[in-house]
Amino acid sequence: MIVSVDDVRLAVPADFRPMNSDEISGYYGSFKLNEAFIQDADRAYLAIQFGEQALGQDGVTQRIDECERVYRRMSPGFVMGEKRLYTGGDAETAALSFKSNALDRDLLNMLAISSMAGKELFLLLTCNIEDAQRYIPIFTAMVESLRLESTDC
Repeated sequence: MIVSVDDVRLAVPADFRPMNSDEISGYYGSFKLNEAFIQDADRAYLAIQFGEQALGQDGVTQRIDECERVYRRMSPGFVMGEKRLYTGGDAETAALSFKSNALDRDLLNMLAISSMAGKELFLLLTCNIEDAQRYIPIFTAMVESLRLESTDC
């Protein structure tokens, strides 16, 4: 399905559904999200958030490096995956993946940061580590699907 958020659209798999407010607070606490989705069978979840500022030249790579440093300090069981830069589409997007520990399972976290529609865009897809091979290409497809809504009249 195609999801539109603040003049940006991206493809979200059809088996993901929007989270309700109780689910959002259960998974993300008090974070204010623009959109959040969950895939019930595998307990994979997706958060979409716009920050207040656009990122300048080299901004997405600097920002993903900052996020890596924060997650490295703050995430229990942090193990770095990979970092990449996507340059196709309507904006440059930086991404990183890392393993972290939850109370009852190990997680793969995939974070992408882009500067679109004059704002900083965060995408975070989290899944069980055992489901990583399924969700890595799904995350890649979501990042590659990022587009600005047409402003043609």
